[in-house]
Amino acid sequence: LRLATVVRTAPYTPDLSLPTVLLRDVFRALQIADEQAAARVVLPLLGTGNRGWPVHVVAEVLYRAMVQFAWGARAVREVAVLDVQADKVDQAAACMRKLDEGIGPHPLPATYTGA
Repeated sequence: LRLATVVRTAPYTPDLSLPTVLLRDVFRALQIADEQAAARVVLPLLGTGNRGWPVHVVAEVLYRAMVQFAWGARAVREVAVLDVQADKVDQAAACMRKLDEGIGPHPLPATYTGA
């Protein structure tokens, strides 16, 4: 597997909520990948380690960003979630499946449109 680009996120901004910051950064990373014609993207479960964010919150933010992004995607066709702890990936996948079925448990900020 060839690594083409690593996108660094902006530092956490205390005046924005954690889900808002993560949604902004993930959406932007997906946009950059699409602009560079990447067909596959891997997103880490950012914040679930040292920051201690709950996996279900991060998974929901990633899911929302992927769904919003999919409407305008040109090149990106596959997005994977990665973490060094397999149980976190399993938890995130279960949460995303629930969201896909329309029974997601947690409210998030209004749709992020990119900035």
